[in-house]
Amino acid sequence: MSEGTVFMPEEEISELPPSYLLSVHFDGQREVPYAKLYDPTSRRIFLWHDMVSRHHPYCLCDATEERLRRIRRLMSHPGLIGFERVRKFDPLLEEWVELTKVVAKDPLSIGGRRGSIRDILAEEGIATWEDRIKYHLSYAFDRR
Repeated sequence: MSEGTVFMPEEEISELPPSYLLSVHFDGQREVPYAKLYDPTSRRIFLWHDMVSRHHPYCLCDATEERLRRIRRLMSHPGLIGFERVRKFDPLLEEWVELTKVVAKDPLSIGGRRGSIRDILAEEGIATWEDRIKYHLSYAFDRR
């Protein structure tokens, strides 16, 4: 930071000026990610809620949706939103693979507390991926 930078109280904005990304968080009440941004022109810090992408936390697994739907604890999990079939390149196998994306309302539903979706899938012997990636990194990567 340059000398003379004044930190103003954070304020929420809807349009983004050219700015630097400071951090990404998840607003549990709104169920959306938000970015903390620094505008060097005005020397202010802004909060921007991503109401457009509706990006949600998720993990990937090798089970089919049909198999997942038979797991009562998973289907009754309060954070579960749903499933999506995705195609990903597996660099270890050097081939494309079909996986199921398990989408949740908040990062803690995926992993981070007891009884998480990650825990339920592990108890069922289902392999998971991307369930230990911090949400802010997942969001930044997915949204580029």
